[in-house]
Amino acid sequence: PEKSFYGPRDVAVDSKGTVYVSDTGNKRIMVYDENGNFQRSFGVSGMGEGEFDEQVGISLLDDDRLAVADTWNQRVQVIYVGGDHGMLSMAGLFDVNAWYSQTLENKPYIAGFEDGRILITDPESYLVNEYQLDGTLIRSWNGGGGDIDHFSMPTGIKIGLDGGIWVIDSANGTVNKFVLPD
Repeated sequence: PEKSFYGPRDVAVDSKGTVYVSDTGNKRIMVYDENGNFQRSFGVSGMGEGEFDEQVGISLLDDDRLAVADTWNQRVQVIYVGGDHGMLSMAGLFDVNAWYSQTLENKPYIAGFEDGRILITDPESYLVNEYQLDGTLIRSWNGGGGDIDHFSMPTGIKIGLDGGIWVIDSANGTVNKFVLPD
């Protein structure tokens, strides 16, 4: 099982070198050590806590919490994956007003801040949304940088060391940097 991926989509690495892989087609997260040795997997198909339906993007908020874009369940799950909280308990879960279709293009990604704020891409709505860990929407913006001549399709997203938000616009073949207001 440790090498049989079906549609892997995203990867996250913690400060100890633990590697998490979103194995989308198998509805699970695979976990490896810093040398690529299989450690464990978690998740199954479903709608309950810790269950997934097309989990695509993943992001570590810190070494203990992994945020998962659970696309077809239209929610974000935050799971304790280590530290003092033990393995695989829920740190948070909230529904998102996004990810309505099941097309091949609707592959959202996620990035998180240590304080629990979470950014998600909503490719088919052309948006990036920022949420608090309790599910409160903070703000939304066009992930293509506001190019009025072309629709954007924000997919990949990462937070830079300077706090800038880097977003891939798949429709326009660009990478855009955003700076959030305080």
